[in-house]
Amino acid sequence: RQFRPGVRFVLIGHTHRPGVWIRSDLVVINTGSFRPPFGCYAVDVSAPQIVVRQVRYSGGSFTLGRVVAAFALAPTGGGSTDPSGLLPVLAPAP
Repeated sequence: RQFRPGVRFVLIGHTHRPGVWIRSDLVVINTGSFRPPFGCYAVDVSAPQIVVRQVRYSGGSFTLGRVVAAFALAPTGGGSTDPSGLLPVLAPAP
């Protein structure tokens, strides 16, 4: 926050356990790693949203699986950075 006070999303990876967390007005997305048992997520950052999906490995290839979470890149209504204005769509944990 000191260097980017308006940041709303933090994307990190390779800490083994994938996840999506909302803390105050900040969304933290960890892609995880490609090693079992935890698996990993892929993140598509395209206007107008960020989509987080599971990555599946089967038959020697990787494919995108179910949507885990999706967030609007632009705040909705009034320019608020409150997470309720981010249009989160969180799927239940596997």
